[in-house]
Amino acid sequence: MAYNRKPQGSSPLRMGDIMIYAAGVLLLLVVLSTHMMAGLFARYTTHSTSQDQARVAGFSVNIGGVNDDIAVTCLRKTDDTVANGGTYTITVKSESEVAVRYDIVMTLTSPLPAGVAVSLDDGTIAPVMALDADDTGIVSFAEVGEIAPGRFEAKHELHFNVDWAEFTKNASGRKAEASLDFDVTVTVTQID
Repeated sequence: MAYNRKPQGSSPLRMGDIMIYAAGVLLLLVVLSTHMMAGLFARYTTHSTSQDQARVAGFSVNIGGVNDDIAVTCLRKTDDTVANGGTYTITVKSESEVAVRYDIVMTLTSPLPAGVAVSLDDGTIAPVMALDADDTGIVSFAEVGEIAPGRFEAKHELHFNVDWAEFTKNASGRKAEASLDFDVTVTVTQID
């Protein structure tokens, strides 16, 4: 009779046992690595909050002397001196917290009389004339001035200069008059 005796202390492992043992080891490694990775990432996460406010700078510009009519006169006095023309004053007041630039546009609603020329202040800013066939239209003065932030005021004068010979060509006597209707628009632009 043949006797099969297993050595004591050792038992043969079957394939199913090896698979269960390997699955357990892998499960243990997954759990350990997940735990270690979770602790690693948790240490380097941050949370941040912030708050900010902004305020818009004040913009306050007042225009005076706009939308009136003026009479342009030309008078030859008895001593042969000539008093002529007319003046229209425009006031630009700024209380803005920003610097501004402005343009002045005069819209003629009645024809510009013959012999009358329009200038601004001392005449250094040339007008751009866009007159229709009936001598009505737009006389514009670009970039007339700039006003710094704060309380400032600028005054400008539209001068209506008269050429005596041309203005009085159809008049008799020592005095000639013409009425001139116009609107003045001041366009103000923030520049800073």
